[in-house]
Formats: sequence, C-alpha cells, structure tokens
Amino acid sequence: MLKPAYAHWVELADASPVGQPVTLRGWADIVDVATITDAEHLDAIDSKIIWARDYVESRFTWKLRDPLWVLVLRVHRLDEPVTVAWKDEYGGCTSWVGYDGIPADPATLPSEVALSDAAFEAKHKGIREAIPAECWNLA
Repeated sequence: MLKPAYAHWVELADASPVGQPVTLRGWADIVDVATITDAEHLDAIDSKIIWARDYVESRFTWKLRDPLWVLVLRVHRLDEPVTVAWKDEYGGCTSWVGYDGIPADPATLPSEVALSDAAFEAKHKGIREAIPAECWNLA
C-alpha cells in the first residue's frame, strides 16, 4: 500500500507483538484537517504522501459518502519510551485506541519535536497550498 520508496519502512518498524506490552516512542498533535473528495485533490498532494496511488484512489470507492481525511500532524519523539500493558481491545482492525496508563495530555511527557519549527511550517504551508481552501477548516 506504500509507494516503493517507502516500502522498506515496514521492515524497519519496531512494533510490539500482539499480546505483549506496547511501547510508545512518540505522540502527535493534529494541527490541521482537510477532506478531499476527488482525484484532482489527490493529484495536488500525491508528492506529499507515502501511500501508493492505487491504494488511495481505491479509498474513494470504499464509502462513497465519506471523504478522505488529510491530517497534518506535529510529531514528537518521547525522551523516554512509555510501555503499557496489552489489552485485547488494542488488537484487530482498529484505527484509534486509547491506552490506559499514559497521561491524558502527552505534552506533559518530556519530548522533542521531530521537525524543527521552520521545517514543519514549510511542510504545513506546502500541503495547505496544495489543497483548495474549501477543503480546510472543518468545524
């Protein structure tokens, strides 16, 4: 599902085995959100995403009434990873889970941003300019 240039990342991933404690090495804030509903919007961001084009296009047909969501994330690396006990609800096909045993606000944990402010703002600006204004600022 990834573009060839990014496929090797799967092998580099450090995932906790199912049923074993889960180690969290970072966290992210969602700083901006857009939705795209047609291929023209996808063309505008294709160079900015890691997903293979065929995979992303297939998402348009999964749920015709639902758009694709574009999340701009500000990623932080934890100074010290946090490990939580495994729970069965963490397994399976799950997009989002809440972990017990971590602070409600991960910003309270010592961490460093993954990109400098200048690098992040440049990437954020690039994606903002690539997608039409009407796709942004969902409330």
